[in-house]
Amino acid sequence: YEFSDEITIDGSNLQFTEDILVTTTAPSTITHPHIDILIGDVAGREKASNTNGNIAIGHRAGLLRQQGGAVAIGTSAGMIDQGLFSFAIGTQTGLQNQGAGSIAFGNYTGAFDLCNQCIAIGEEACYQGSSPHAIAIGFHAGKTDADTDSINIGYQAGLTRSGANSIKIGNQAGQTSAVNHTETKSIAIGYHAGRINQKHDSIAIGSEAGEDNQNAECVAIGAETMMLNSREGGVALGYRAGQQYSGEASVNIGAKAGASVTQYYDNTIIINGTGNVLNPDAGGQCKIAPIRQESGKTDILHYDKITKEVVHDNNINIQGDICANIVRASAVDVYGDLDCVGLQVYEDNTYSTVKASLDTSGILNCERVNIIHPDVTGISIDCSGIGNFTGKVNCSNLVA
Repeated sequence: YEFSDEITIDGSNLQFTEDILVTTTAPSTITHPHIDILIGDVAGREKASNTNGNIAIGHRAGLLRQQGGAVAIGTSAGMIDQGLFSFAIGTQTGLQNQGAGSIAFGNYTGAFDLCNQCIAIGEEACYQGSSPHAIAIGFHAGKTDADTDSINIGYQAGLTRSGANSIKIGNQAGQTSAVNHTETKSIAIGYHAGRINQKHDSIAIGSEAGEDNQNAECVAIGAETMMLNSREGGVALGYRAGQQYSGEASVNIGAKAGASVTQYYDNTIIINGTGNVLNPDAGGQCKIAPIRQESGKTDILHYDKITKEVVHDNNINIQGDICANIVRASAVDVYGDLDCVGLQVYEDNTYSTVKASLDTSGILNCERVNIIHPDVTGISIDCSGIGNFTGKVNCSNLVA
């Protein structure tokens, strides 16, 4: 449509070229008008020069220096320096310095310094200050200083300083950040997850997971996991696992594993399947419960302190002391002291060519010793230390 005459409707002056203007005050700096829509008192009054394709609808919408292709709808929407191809819909939305390519929906959303390519949806989302590519959806989401490439979704999610490359999803998830934006690359998903001072590279998933002071490089998955105060590098999986004072590099797996300690115990492993609380009571501990007892099993677990591997075998090789009520084995080789009430070393017919033996280089203290082999003679006890026998010694040869 092209109009050359001025038209007055309800006291407003309408001027049509290729622009559509409904305003009481005509724009003062349009030099090349082209397909602009300006509706409202002083809407688009002083748009940026050499721009076109602007839309400003509402009192003072796009008032000063609105860039080409920008859309401002609502009272004072995009009022000052709205960027190229940006959208602002709502009262005082994108009020000042809205960045190019950014989107703001909701009253007071992205009001001040919404950066380039940001998305803010919800009242006062990204209200003041943001870095490029931030996303905030929800009332007060990413309200202050939403950081680069951060995602904040939910009521007050990432409310203050959400941290670069971080993800906050849920009611007040990642609500308040640590000082100096140290929460970069953190993830908080769930009601109050990572709510206060979540540190960098940490993960909190679940209602109130990592809620207060989750430290760097921690993983908390499950409701109330690592809920209060943790040290670096911990892992907590399961309801209330590592709930408070989770130590450095500690591992808590299972419901209520390490749930109620009152101080830090570093480098602990708690694996809990009991359904009850299982806590460490010293640093460096490894606790596993339950472990089922079954008679008739011949293999035992061994720990290699060099490789840190847990293996099973039916031989015992101990470089230390043995203290037990009864020891039964086909061969016993001890490099320390052997102290027991009953000792039985035996072999069955399957190993008839092998001599049952007892060999210790330390002190042998036993009430009774019985070495049995059904077919082979020459069974011996070799004790290079001291042999103290208060009961019967039954063997072919005793060297002590």
